[in-house]
Amino acid sequence: MTPAALLESLVAIPSVSHAEQALADHVAALLGAEGFEVRRTGNSLWFEVGTEGPRILFASHLDTVPPCDGWSSDPFTPSWNGDRLTGLGANDAKGCVAAMILAAVELRDLKGARAVFAFTEGEEVGGKGIREVLPDLGRLDAAVVGEPTGLEICAAQRGMLILRCTARGEAAHVAHSPLGENAIHKAARDIQKLAAMTFEPHPLLGETRAQVTQVQGGRARNQVLDACEFFVDLRTTPNLDHALTAERIALELESEVAVHSMRYEAVAT
Repeated sequence: MTPAALLESLVAIPSVSHAEQALADHVAALLGAEGFEVRRTGNSLWFEVGTEGPRILFASHLDTVPPCDGWSSDPFTPSWNGDRLTGLGANDAKGCVAAMILAAVELRDLKGARAVFAFTEGEEVGGKGIREVLPDLGRLDAAVVGEPTGLEICAAQRGMLILRCTARGEAAHVAHSPLGENAIHKAARDIQKLAAMTFEPHPLLGETRAQVTQVQGGRARNQVLDACEFFVDLRTTPNLDHALTAERIALELESEVAVHSMRYEAVAT
């Protein structure tokens, strides 16, 4: 099978997160036909080539996000425009899976090192697959993760810090607005502070910005609001501590600040 035909076959099989079985079956069959001893947990697959030396993991994922609105063609029907293939997951990350399958075929008689290949489910929804198979992969000396990076080597990864902020005011009818304190106005002042806030840049990843992504408030057009909630999403760099960053923001805002999520830490290798 040519590289183009291999990628087409992967893209043609829908594999939205939580529905990867058909693609996992297809990839397992392809690898089995090449003589690889494939192991499987759920819809995650892994196998190894080489017999001695350091073990290097090559990992990517089988699942995709759901197709969004705006497709001008069937996202599950691969189509070529010159040398570019269009289809859901062609770039993220079935192209990486295809490249790693072809690399495994070339490396089947590898000497002096061992290559472990893992194609996992659930990457787009929290990384379930890789967490499940990692304990079975044994000691690894290095890892290469296949993602669409424009063929740039990425040696650092942003973290995620999400804050839930609540501006408090005093409710009143707009006819008596001098008696109230508008929580939306207070939130607006804080949002402007966040837009102007700067953080120490990282040499590889650059700046972190505090982005307000949701604002919620208001029950009636004629009411001065007593509370306004907004969420702040920061994609952090390894030089920023999440707890200290949240504390700094809380000190600078009028609104109450609570950590909604800090489950992804920034990493540099």
